[in-house]
Parts: sequence; C-alpha cells; structure tokens
Amino acid sequence: MPAYMLIRVDIDDPAQLKAYQAATPPIVEKYRGKFIVRGGTSVTLEGPAEPRRIVVIEFPALSDAEVFY
Repeated sequence: MPAYMLIRVDIDDPAQLKAYQAATPPIVEKYRGKFIVRGGTSVTLEGPAEPRRIVVIEFPALSDAEVFY
C-alpha cells in the first residue's frame, strides 16, 4: 500500500531553494519515492492559513518512507 510523506517548508533563501530542488530528485528516487506535490499555489478552505511550501512524496510502502527519512 502506498505511503505519503507530507512536508511543510519555510523558505528563507529562494536561491538556496533552487539548488535544493535540483539535488533532491535523485535522492527521493533512490528510495523509490516520487514527488506528487512540490509547492505551487495552495488555498486553505478551513482552519488557519498554511503559509509554508507544501511537498508530498509518495512511496510504494511505509517502510520505504521510513528508510528514506
């Protein structure tokens, strides 16, 4: 059964974010993960607004997500 890792990121340095974005795909793929959501526009429909960047990574199994982490 797939497992999903939800990551909320505060961006302090947009230039450093670009380097990080370039470096992470091979690492995520190494652990059989794939990006489902990687930032973009979000809308809060209920509760407090979420100002952080949202990233969701899918793994084939929870054990893969745990090893990645």
